[in-house]
Amino acid sequence: MGVWGHGIYQFDSDLDILDLIAKEATKMFPDPDCLRCPLMSDYLTLRFPIDKPTTVEQLNAGIFHRLLRRFKHSKNDMAVILLAAVGMELGVKLDEEDILMIKVTVMKADIGDEKRDQMIKALEEYKNDGTEWDFNSNGVIETANDTLKEAIDRKEEAANAESEIKTSAQEPAATVTHDKTGKQSQGENSTQKELKSALKKSKEENHVAFRLPKSKSQPSLRGQEGKESKNTSSKRTARESIFTLPVREKPEDLKEDSMDHAESIFRLPPPQPMTKGRGKGNRELG
Repeated sequence: MGVWGHGIYQFDSDLDILDLIAKEATKMFPDPDCLRCPLMSDYLTLRFPIDKPTTVEQLNAGIFHRLLRRFKHSKNDMAVILLAAVGMELGVKLDEEDILMIKVTVMKADIGDEKRDQMIKALEEYKNDGTEWDFNSNGVIETANDTLKEAIDRKEEAANAESEIKTSAQEPAATVTHDKTGKQSQGENSTQKELKSALKKSKEENHVAFRLPKSKSQPSLRGQEGKESKNTSSKRTARESIFTLPVREKPEDLKEDSMDHAESIFRLPPPQPMTKGRGKGNRELG
């Protein structure tokens, strides 16, 4: 059994029952030619008759009530429900007895929630004054197109949602600006700015922690270069006292006493003559 929806006229079995209704109706219509389909002249249909005004007139004349009773006695609940649906689509006037029979059949029949809801709404809102009712039940082609469109829309929504999740998970891209020279400069996002500020603060704290205190005993050296004290030659500037090495005197300028002292240190004593000894172990030298 083919199914392309859950509403009225959306089962293959519904179409088979409509053929059965049309076949029974031709037995009651004085001129069955009014039930011919406009597209297929050999096909008789109560839902799309070629002569709609004549068909509605005959149904209002009592054929509708007789058809409804026949299907009710044969316990064909689905035929009762579909005949009522066709009658409301054509604008057939229903009497109170027929409406009550249809309502009871709709409530007890196993027809599915969607069909039941459609029939209940139609019976409650049907004007019953010749105004046609539309069940908005698409055929197989319309239903197939709508189903395909819904599947495509769901797929696009899922793709868009996935794209938004990936975009929100990424860090915001740095902005590119142009300076006065026309060169591109890449801006910093908020995360980069925070990291840079924290790094700068850390460097400043380390610089303060390891800075050596300034010596109080040393005078300021600024402006002292090249200047000697006028009071005494022994006083020199702080820079000269710290960084100036004493001048080494040249060898030729050494004083004579210094040279004599050095010679006295490094001069070897004269050799002593060997004498005869009489001790044990000594031998006389001739």
